[in-house]
Amino acid sequence: MKKAFLFGALVCAVFIANAGAKLNQPGEGGDPAPAAAPVAASIVGKWHAVDMKFEVPKGEKAPDPKEVKEMIAKQNMTYEFMADGTMKMTGDGHDAEKGTYKKVGTKLETVGPKGEKETLDITKLTDKELHLNMKKEKMTIILEKI
Repeated sequence: MKKAFLFGALVCAVFIANAGAKLNQPGEGGDPAPAAAPVAASIVGKWHAVDMKFEVPKGEKAPDPKEVKEMIAKQNMTYEFMADGTMKMTGDGHDAEKGTYKKVGTKLETVGPKGEKETLDITKLTDKELHLNMKKEKMTIILEKI
């Protein structure tokens, strides 16, 4: 059940609308604002999910890192961002999902196949690594360029 939830969260990361309330946003209540990511590298290309990091509320148990890595390896999720603003997400045993994206500074605005919109924070972008923070899911997905 946990693996199904984690996979669902991974799929949601790119394709679910950001419909959550603006609760506990960075900069409020003493939370530090996220550091700006360097934007010189290009997001265009094919990226492979290698890890996920979770923000775990006090008193709750974090997912087992070993199980998370095993689930990611089993799903073999890839994200491809094309120069024309389209994107495609694929994984073993799952149909490819397509959408569009727009990179605005350190934000990645996505629109899923059914019109779902989400804005992700790019917390790291180099020629080899991409970190996308999903505020609603309270996690960061770590991708490597392939």
